[in-house]
Parts: sequence; structure tokens; C-alpha cells
Amino acid sequence: MSPDKKSKYLGLRLTEKEYEIVKKVQATQNFRYMTEAISHLLRFAGVYFEERVTIALGVKPSALDMMLDSAKYRQITPLCDIVRNVPELENLLAKDLQESS
Repeated sequence: MSPDKKSKYLGLRLTEKEYEIVKKVQATQNFRYMTEAISHLLRFAGVYFEERVTIALGVKPSALDMMLDSAKYRQITPLCDIVRNVPELENLLAKDLQESS
């Protein structure tokens, strides 16, 4: 990820727990740099706090059906496996904005 003129530098100090979270995201998403993981986390937070993201929009449709039908599925399935990924949610939100304009 190369910085562009619109990029902002933010120096920050992380707690050990926060550092571990960034490293985990970096590893699971196969990011080369920690800054990519931090950017991904910020994009996730942006989508997560977007009020237009409802359960129906944020959860994968097949997972939503399984969640409603199976108590066991709800008990054993990690949340990250049922939530749509950040780029997909961003695209759905952009599409929603275009349709409402």
C-alpha cells in the first residue's frame, strides 16, 4: 500500500492486546504490512457503525438461514464466518446510496 497525497500519517502507541489484534488480522487476512491490517480494521469499524447496515444486509444470506434454523450452528459458528466481508459491505452500501439518489 503506497501512500498517496490524500493519506494521513497517524503515529500511535498500541497496548499489547491491540498489537495482538492487529497481528492476528494481518495473519488471517494475509496482509504484508501491519498498516494494511490497521486500515482494514478502521474500514470494518466504519461499516460496523454505519446505521444502514442491518442484520439482513450484514450477515451472509445462507448463514442467516442456518442461524435461524439451528441452535447448534449459533453456538459453534464464529461471527467472522457469518458476516459479509468489508469490501462487500462497502459495495452494498454504495449501491444502496446510488439507488436512493
